[in-house]
Amino acid sequence: MVARVLGIESELNAIPSNKSATSYPLQARVSASGWVDSIPEGEIRFIEFTGERHDGAYVLEIMGDSMSPKYLPGDLVLMVPVWETTDLQPGDDIAVHCDGNEHEGKATFKKIVDVRDGVLILEPINKSFKALAVECGHVSRAARAVSIQRRVGR
Repeated sequence: MVARVLGIESELNAIPSNKSATSYPLQARVSASGWVDSIPEGEIRFIEFTGERHDGAYVLEIMGDSMSPKYLPGDLVLMVPVWETTDLQPGDDIAVHCDGNEHEGKATFKKIVDVRDGVLILEPINKSFKALAVECGHVSRAARAVSIQRRVGR
């Protein structure tokens, strides 16, 4: 419309983008501060992320501040499932869901600092929180963070 007012003729109405948006389901909220019951959201919502498409990916909303300043409460994080715990690497930011131990049915979000003797050592970015150790055999689901959305004003 501005082009028309200025007398400029153009077939270009928008700046082209080589990134397409994909909608992913918001699966649940996960605590970055400790272990919480991993209860799915009541109503399915979809969140759009631009960039590379990830099959089987889903979105988690961060609760707590143990992963701040990189991840803040309310951030939406695109997670890609990791099917084998042997594929988890130090430096990965991951969500893990546990079964068969004292954390039965609970999940957390942390950074992997080490994997040794079948145990994941998970550490928060915020050093006022403590590290956690989880036996790989008790991890029923794991997913790696690949992208983040933060609301304006955060």
